[in-house]
Amino acid sequence: SSGINAEWPLRPGRWANLKDTEEHFKRIKIMFILGDTQFETESEEFKKEMKEYNDMYIINGLAEGRIVLKYKVLWGLKRSLTFDYDYFVKTDDDIFVNLPLMIMSLMASSRDRLYTGSCMHVYGGWGNYPRWLYCSGGGYILSRDVVEEIQKLPERVHHAPFRPEDAYTGWLVHCLDEVNDFKVKVFTQGLLKVGSYKCGPFTHTWFYHHVMYSNMEKFFQKIDKNIYDLCP
Repeated sequence: SSGINAEWPLRPGRWANLKDTEEHFKRIKIMFILGDTQFETESEEFKKEMKEYNDMYIINGLAEGRIVLKYKVLWGLKRSLTFDYDYFVKTDDDIFVNLPLMIMSLMASSRDRLYTGSCMHVYGGWGNYPRWLYCSGGGYILSRDVVEEIQKLPERVHHAPFRPEDAYTGWLVHCLDEVNDFKVKVFTQGLLKVGSYKCGPFTHTWFYHHVMYSNMEKFFQKIDKNIYDLCP
């Protein structure tokens, strides 16, 4: 398995739970992908973090910011292929991931031609662009063969003009059928709860959005007590 996070969590301590998770799930590789952020990367805390965990990747020459998220994801897709994995998981930095449920669900899923998450969103439909489905950027999953096929797409596809990172990933998957004759199944499997909708059964949700480090402990305490309704 390969875990990817395309946004750098700047707040101290935010990484702790991910790193603890990595200890328990040895086959997971965590990647934090950063644009070129000169101020932060010169700090002693940052250098210590990089040396200790070796899970932060800096894209030189790509200025950090929301406008470049899609290129960070594209870079991460390519870089991930240097590792051995079945699924590529992309999340935001404020996502709480229900790893046991997600892993159990994936064990019952196909390892081929898979693009899944909360995939009920539609983009495009203007100019010469068609409309296509995409999975919410809070958390989505691609099987390795899909990642490999995305790398084969021509540069004109990779450099699409629209900005939303999650819609961009959906565009790349959409183009696989048209350009590479590689049909991918897009379907909703892992629920994504956001905002006031974070309340609800933990046993049915892969990704919780807008979960900050300050309230993670409450989540863990409820899980430890077998309380699965994770309303704040």
